[in-house]
Amino acid sequence: MTAQFTAIHDEHAARMITLELLTQAADRVGLSIRKVMSDDRSAPYVQARHWAMYEAFHQGCTLPQIGRVLDVDHTTVLHGVKAETDRRLRAERRLGTPMFHSIRGAK
Repeated sequence: MTAQFTAIHDEHAARMITLELLTQAADRVGLSIRKVMSDDRSAPYVQARHWAMYEAFHQGCTLPQIGRVLDVDHTTVLHGVKAETDRRLRAERRLGTPMFHSIRGAK
């Protein structure tokens, strides 16, 4: 059985969701939102962006909508979603705990 996602058609709502998730990602790891949204490729910033991309996508934002917030191409967002999916799968195998649930608001 495959999961079905409903895309958010309201551009403003998608932007607000993505920005909120980027803020949560920054707060979770003690980084500034400005740095998380920058093009800095340091691991903590990349991982925070990937987490936010994954969560925004799974909350119904489209890849182009997420990309517009971060000023990146939709294929960059796709890479981030895949990277976070892979990270969660590795953690699940290592810990034996399901990781495919939203961790929105978790600290």
